[in-house]
Amino acid sequence: MNQQGWLFGNRNNSTGPQLSIITGTPIDGGSITASKKLGIDLINTNTSTARILSTVNDIVDGGWKHIVVTRVGLTLKMYINAVEQTLNVVQNIGSGNDISGTSTWRSGDHGGGNGIFSFDGSTSIYRLYNKSLSSTEVTQNFNADKSRYGL
Repeated sequence: MNQQGWLFGNRNNSTGPQLSIITGTPIDGGSITASKKLGIDLINTNTSTARILSTVNDIVDGGWKHIVVTRVGLTLKMYINAVEQTLNVVQNIGSGNDISGTSTWRSGDHGGGNGIFSFDGSTSIYRLYNKSLSSTEVTQNFNADKSRYGL
């Protein structure tokens, strides 16, 4: 049940700051290999910076997952069902982490218009915060919604 596709993000094959959460293993700023892992692409073509990470463990198994990505400065964290994940650094160029561009946020596709790497699955709740959540807040959100999905 390997997957590859954009789960959520503002990547649109254009320039500027872009953040993507993907199913599969990211290889570089635009390629994904099908796998059971999740990845984070944080790229800014204006400043030639990139921070690309992938989960160490397989995550995709057909079950519902509560996925949270937080960022404080240069530190990105991913939580799956309120458990912090160990992340592999795939690429680390420069020190920028700006995602404040004007690109449209999308669910399930990167916005290229060709359907390549569209996410083949179901999603339920998306939340964007203007602050980084603590692990306590991540757990609190997970516990509030988990019974809806049999977790």
